[in-house]
Amino acid sequence: MHQLKHFNIEGVLNFMESWELTHHQCEKAEMMRLLAQNHIGYSKQISLPALKLTATEANINEVFTAAQYLNDLANTKNLRVLLHSTSGVTRASTVLLAYMALFKAHEDWADSAKMCQWLRTSVELAQPNLHLVDRVVKARRDFQDKQVPLVELQKQKRLDQERKAKEDELREIRERLEKEEQERLRLEREAEIREMQHR
Repeated sequence: MHQLKHFNIEGVLNFMESWELTHHQCEKAEMMRLLAQNHIGYSKQISLPALKLTATEANINEVFTAAQYLNDLANTKNLRVLLHSTSGVTRASTVLLAYMALFKAHEDWADSAKMCQWLRTSVELAQPNLHLVDRVVKARRDFQDKQVPLVELQKQKRLDQERKAKEDELREIRERLEKEEQERLRLEREAEIREMQHR
């Protein structure tokens, strides 16, 4: 748990099956309690098979659901999210690539192989199931088509922030000039009054 705090993790998606949790002597309820106790208020258990992560209808649905949860935590709630499975090699990386493809969260969102290459520059051992990623995207093509590429949204957000910063700067300049003008007029009036008093 101290590592979660060290990396400022605020949300957890756990893909371990119940038998894995039991094997590691940690029941689901206990795991959720420990997360909440460590101020990680957003966590979700989504069971994905550890031994055979194939492109079944059930797995396609679960990966799609996991990608939606990840988008909600990372982009709607703006949290740092840990994707957790026993080894972090296949399930977590599969969900991550499915999320990036479905929500167009990577410049190569249309090419799972390129996204995999990008992932392995950071996580060398990652072994995502690209066939499953592609099946999830194919099954949810209508959903994907409605998404605005996240890179474009982020670019627009930066532009909006830059525009707001410039507007704030201009407003501060106008306010400063107005104050300076008011002070100049005040000094002029005081000077006129003093001059009239000396006559």
